[in-house]
Amino acid sequence: MAKNDTPVRQGDAQKALVRIEHAALSIAESETAHREVRLFFSFLREHELDFSDHAVNKYVDDLSGRLTRQEIAASTYALKTSILRSTLRGLLRRSQIELDGRTVLAVEHLLSRIPSVRRAASRSQVSPDDIPDAEATQSLIDAAEPTLALMIEFLALTGCRISEALSARHSTCSDRGRGLVAVRILGKGRKEREVLIPQQLYRRIRECFAGREYLFEHHQKPYSRVATTNRNRSLSMRVLGREFSAHSFRHRFATERIAATGKIRAVADYLGHSDPATTLRMYVHERLNDDELGLP
Repeated sequence: MAKNDTPVRQGDAQKALVRIEHAALSIAESETAHREVRLFFSFLREHELDFSDHAVNKYVDDLSGRLTRQEIAASTYALKTSILRSTLRGLLRRSQIELDGRTVLAVEHLLSRIPSVRRAASRSQVSPDDIPDAEATQSLIDAAEPTLALMIEFLALTGCRISEALSARHSTCSDRGRGLVAVRILGKGRKEREVLIPQQLYRRIRECFAGREYLFEHHQKPYSRVATTNRNRSLSMRVLGREFSAHSFRHRFATERIAATGKIRAVADYLGHSDPATTLRMYVHERLNDDELGLP
């Protein structure tokens, strides 16, 4: 009996989510608001969430994490949370969609407590505990299925943001010589920069994904950022006993390159940071010891 009931319940939940999304879209007053509403409900579907305070909280946590990791600008975070707050409040107050009273109250309460830009970004420095070391990274590569293993290897060697890696195109790749391939990356603010990977890695990516346009291609489309990060989190929990996001390899790259070279501005440029102060704040953990204070 339970086996027959499960698909029905899942189907009902999906239909309910579609109805709620349509109601939210009818309230959204601009093209930007429409886009943000669709992104919110796409997030819910990718994470298999119903509309609830828990779902809204997970979405806001994801935005806060992206802000802290410099994946989105403060103005983008502010815009997204403002639209989410105003649209969902309108949905709860004016929509004809039936929602239980507990959900309405819980979501209303959560919307009133969405962190400001300053609070969301307050943990801007990356802790060494948030970074998989070389041994942990290799363990993940060894345990991952081939497509995810190649993505992890690319991220660890380039320090790219996951969205940058997944949008990389074959047309932007060129032979640099000395066994290296240059990949032109389109980063935040549509700023271009170049990263390097070994030629043999590029060859393995071509053979595995057989992409026509993108390096990491699935059914002639780039892989989903959220789905790829979730795959990495699940893998790291299974292999290492704790979660690491796809962005953690960027943290590792930055920390190691700064430690090896001391060239903060050069590392900032390679990572695509617009201001070296961001790199300094996030990745430099230096402290003076007693002997370095110059005291008599």
